[in-house]
Amino acid sequence: AGCAVISSGTGGLTEVSDSHALFLPKNFTAEHIVAHLKSLTNDDAKRNHLAQEGRDYCKRKFELSVVSDRADIFYQEINTQFKGRRS
Repeated sequence: AGCAVISSGTGGLTEVSDSHALFLPKNFTAEHIVAHLKSLTNDDAKRNHLAQEGRDYCKRKFELSVVSDRADIFYQEINTQFKGRRS
């Protein structure tokens, strides 16, 4: 069913996990990681919720058919705009 994620949120990690992860502060330390690990270890409901919601979110956003459809739409828009400028 997936797993709960602890993320630095840098680069594309925020987009990948959205609000379905525990995020570390910008200048995180080992103590921040330990606190999140304890939080997940001590709260089964929280851990399971983050795992399931994160999995569902990634499936909705990054499933091959979804990404493929978005890419098709993107390239169709480029093609339409390009043809309009060539006239």
